[in-house]
Amino acid sequence: MGQDDDVQASFAHIVLCGLLDNDFKAAYVISYKATRYLALPCLMADIYRSNQTLSSIHLLSGLVPFALALAGDDNVHLGNLVIACNILSLCHYSFENGREYGWYTAGAAIFAYILTPQMGHKMLYPLGLALMEYFAYRLFHIHFDAASAPPRR
Repeated sequence: MGQDDDVQASFAHIVLCGLLDNDFKAAYVISYKATRYLALPCLMADIYRSNQTLSSIHLLSGLVPFALALAGDDNVHLGNLVIACNILSLCHYSFENGREYGWYTAGAAIFAYILTPQMGHKMLYPLGLALMEYFAYRLFHIHFDAASAPPRR
């Protein structure tokens, strides 16, 4: 019975490959551009969610290069400028609020966005993004003030 399942799965694979054309290049390009231009601005917009103006500026700073890249007019210098501005904004936020993981996230962003394209290893970019996400996840924390806790019963 297991062999019949393998044969059916093979037939399904052949049929689906014929239907889908196996060309995922366009989807890969969109995914790559989205991770390059949207990840850091979305993080910064989430950090500044209480300030609507800064949050909108950060979101627009990612949407403009992403839209240009999707339209086929990818401006690498504009994208790098926006990434650098978002990294500097993250450093400023980390300094003002004393967030240690903000510095780690900025370092991982420098590694992912600036150093890995220079190195040429294709696996370093996703690993840099994963490292950035790991630190960004720890950037957010809830601080409970012990003085404002409700009295015990």
